[in-house]
Amino acid sequence: MKNKRERRSRLSAALCAVFTMLSFTSCSTLKKAQDGLQPDKPTTTSETSKKTFSPTPEPETSSTVPDATPTPDPKEEALAIAKEHGVPEEYLRGEYELFLKFARTIDGNKKLGNYTRYMYFLFPIVADHITEEGYEFFFAKLGTLRIEEKYQMIGYVGTYTSSDNVVNMNLSYTDSDRFCYDAVALHELIHFIDSTIDGAIEQLVLTPDEFYPIGEASGDSNDRSAKVTKAHFLTEGFAELYCEKYYSRINSAYQVPVQFLTGLEYLIGPEKMDELFIRHDSAYGMALLMEEEGFSTQEIYYFFQTMEYMTNAKLPPTYCLRPEDVLIQMYSNHKSGDFKDDPVFCHILRCIGGDDRFPFSHLPPSSYNEDFLQANLWSHDTSIEWCNSIFAQFPDIPALDYYNVPLLGIFLDGEYTLIGKVTLYPGTDKEKKNQYVAVRYDFTTGKAISYEIAPASPFEKEDQKENADS
Repeated sequence: MKNKRERRSRLSAALCAVFTMLSFTSCSTLKKAQDGLQPDKPTTTSETSKKTFSPTPEPETSSTVPDATPTPDPKEEALAIAKEHGVPEEYLRGEYELFLKFARTIDGNKKLGNYTRYMYFLFPIVADHITEEGYEFFFAKLGTLRIEEKYQMIGYVGTYTSSDNVVNMNLSYTDSDRFCYDAVALHELIHFIDSTIDGAIEQLVLTPDEFYPIGEASGDSNDRSAKVTKAHFLTEGFAELYCEKYYSRINSAYQVPVQFLTGLEYLIGPEKMDELFIRHDSAYGMALLMEEEGFSTQEIYYFFQTMEYMTNAKLPPTYCLRPEDVLIQMYSNHKSGDFKDDPVFCHILRCIGGDDRFPFSHLPPSSYNEDFLQANLWSHDTSIEWCNSIFAQFPDIPALDYYNVPLLGIFLDGEYTLIGKVTLYPGTDKEKKNQYVAVRYDFTTGKAISYEIAPASPFEKEDQKENADS
């Protein structure tokens, strides 16, 4: 009996185990079906891990790969640096990686003195003109540029010497005038950009019979240097013009070259102008352009000699070709109709001839258009009357003391804009010196469209914006 009971007990236990296993299998199969898994397929490890969550994470093993350090966003980094130095976002032109390279090169140059912010403000000119082919030369020069200050009672206000890659600032002229200080520093630094943006500068050999770049001249270096033709009207004129376009708006020097180049831009357009200036051989490019426009080599030679005189006021040339005559001859190649009926073009000619340091009587008679050009000039009283008639069209404009008569013009965003240096009279506002007034004006109807008055110093302008925002 005892053995029978033991056998019966073992059989009962076995049956219970079988039923338990069947029950577990049935529940597992149901769960798989509810989870969308095939009950007849074995569950893989990855599937199981997807369905199983443990609130306690598994300890890392030696095979675990740590997360990589996130790469900084170039835009965010560039905007942070720009903000630190007071540079407006639009100056970056969307070239964030280029700006970072520019910034790191500046920060690594310990010979810039107190001019780091000036360097940052140069970036839009660099971004608008540099090419990948010019990177190596330009950044090498940027990293070794020196800026030095001196007190010298006579001589230069500021200079850039390309052979030494150094800017010299004469504080005797600039210390007491914020606008003069800023304008001179930016002007000289634009010389630096022009001299380095696409390789070493190449000068021009020009005679009445031929012209070619200095690299093609024969003989030793001293012999070649003796043949170089000076083209300060391009280097100085362009530096001043671009300083006005990008920063100050005010023509503070080199009126004749700047206005000639403004007339040239009116005829050939801004893109071709950029190609002419921001390059290592601007003088040669100008000679080629004049040749394409129909000028003889002798006329090109006379023009360069005339413009050298009208830039530096040295001895007048023996033979003359005035800038107005060059523009007039080019007019028919680019515009239709009679140039005398074009009020914008006539105003540009007036601004060239309006520099009374270079009257017709000081130059050899050579202009075929002298009668018209003389008649096109305005007297001082006529110029004042014209300026007053423009400002009178703005009832809300404050009382101004303005200095450019007539108002000179430059192209801003493709539109010919009248510019003048002004001071607000005390009583209308706190006295503000070295402001500019920019006027959009329809020369055909004589209607003044809009005006802007702002500090001529770009740094002061941005500082005012920042203070207003805060």
